Amino acid sequence: AKGIIILNQYRAGFIFGGQGGNGVLVVRNPQTGKWGVPGFLKAGQASFGLQAGYTEVNNIFLLMTEDAVIKAYSGRFKIGADAKAVAGPVGKTAESFKFFKAEVLAYSGSMGLFAGATVKGGWVSVDDKANRAFYNTTYSTPEILLSTWFKPPPTAQYLVDRLRSYEAK
Repeated sequence: AKGIIILNQYRAGFIFGGQGGNGVLVVRNPQTGKWGVPGFLKAGQASFGLQAGYTEVNNIFLLMTEDAVIKAYSGRFKIGADAKAVAGPVGKTAESFKFFKAEVLAYSGSMGLFAGATVKGGWVSVDDKANRAFYNTTYSTPEILLSTWFKPPPTAQYLVDRLRSYEAK
């Protein structure tokens, strides 16, 4: 993967619905191939249709192309519109599943009760304000994520260490 998005969202609706939440984006530096520091994201969605319920949704998106990464940190990341996604492999079918040419691989889990059929529009965008405050800088999110000089703060160190541990394998 060239990048990873981890999102936690809450979804509620009765005829009209909405989904909101936040997460992080971590990308590989194209020059070094190393995972960078995490950057904050915000996400939302509005929907209309036959729907009712409330649920918490956890998503992991593996960004498989440089184009998907650029869309993610430029604020133009829309699953289904800008980036085509497929569900990740499950069980024994993983080896024969032909998903390796997708821009984005999506893994999702949810808790709660929600049902319906809707028309919806959603977005994921970088949270420049949170990123600048967290790293105490005036640099933009792409500059932070692709830099080699930003060090992860202690609260983000575990995630960065975990990703970097897979680089050597």
